[in-house]
This record gives sequence, C-alpha cells and structure tokens, in this order.
Amino acid sequence: MSAYNKIVQAQYYVDHREERKACRLAYYATHREEEKARGRVWYALHREQGKATSMAWEKGHPAQVGAWRTIHPEKLRLYAAKHKAKRRTLGFVPMNTYFEGCEAHHLDHDHIVYMPKALHRSIFHRQRDGQGMEKINALALQWLAQNP
Repeated sequence: MSAYNKIVQAQYYVDHREERKACRLAYYATHREEEKARGRVWYALHREQGKATSMAWEKGHPAQVGAWRTIHPEKLRLYAAKHKAKRRTLGFVPMNTYFEGCEAHHLDHDHIVYMPKALHRSIFHRQRDGQGMEKINALALQWLAQNP
C-alpha cells in the first residue's frame, strides 16, 4: 500500500467515524449471539496467553496492583469467596449484599445469604451431609426476611 493510500484511508476513517460507529452498533445489535460465541471461542483459544499477559503486567506494576487492592478490599473478599466456593464445587449466587461482620452461608449448592457471623456460627451445620442444615437455613431465611 502506498503512502498516499495510507493517508487517504486514515483521513476516511477520521471523516466517517460516526457513520462507521452507527454501522458497527447496528451490526452488533442484530448479531449479538454470534459475537458472544466468537468471543467465547477466542477466549478459549487464547486463555493461556491472556493469563500470561495479565501475570506479566501484575509483576511489572506492583505499585498499581497494591494500590488497587487497598482501594477495593470488598472485591478481593468477593473474589476469594467465589474461588473458595468453586474449589468446594459450590456455586456462588448471593441473595443479599456483603456487609461488615458477616459470613456467607450456603442455603443449597448455589445460593448464599450473607448473615452476621455470630448468627451463622450459632448452629453447627454441614453442607456435605446435611447435618443442621434445616435449622440454619430456617434461621438464615428468617434473618433475610427481616433484613432485606
């Protein structure tokens, strides 16, 4: 491509920016599922590359990572809870929002309720074999109804 063509093409993109944007938005509105599928396929094919890029950036920018962690402790807590639930093969669908001094209680394999730590630990329960789950679930749902 000649230097002249590059200049003309660059000017075209500048001059027709809004028109191109409208066309792109119209296309994505009518082809949403195709684009989602294409994105999922691309991510699946390039997952390791994306992880490596992210890790390299984090190693190269420890100050920014540390600053983000101090500004967003609630997001870190949520990420840790999701990771822990995933490792236990439990889902993570919150029924209410996180608050200070709470613990996440699994009502079933997917749904959780954030409830006060003392209330959560007042009844021994175990998700794996169902011991104490009826009592603690009743208590959790009662607390949730009173504190939406």
